[in-house]
Amino acid sequence: MVLQAQGRAFQTPIYTILTCYQVMNLALVLCQTLYHYLPLDAGLWIMFSLVLWEGIVTGLCYSNTFVRVTAEVS
Repeated sequence: MVLQAQGRAFQTPIYTILTCYQVMNLALVLCQTLYHYLPLDAGLWIMFSLVLWEGIVTGLCYSNTFVRVTAEVS
């Protein structure tokens, strides 16, 4: 029930934007893992916020896809 309400509230027809956000997050996290360019104190909270952002973007992709498939099938 919550998923359907969220999908209707935040519908976006352009999935490539959300996918690009996911790829950018992957690149940032991968670079941080390999090169450690962020300081430990601030970098930890920046990485936490990136993981939170990734969860939000992934949830939007999932809910939009679910609502779109449900609408096209019925």
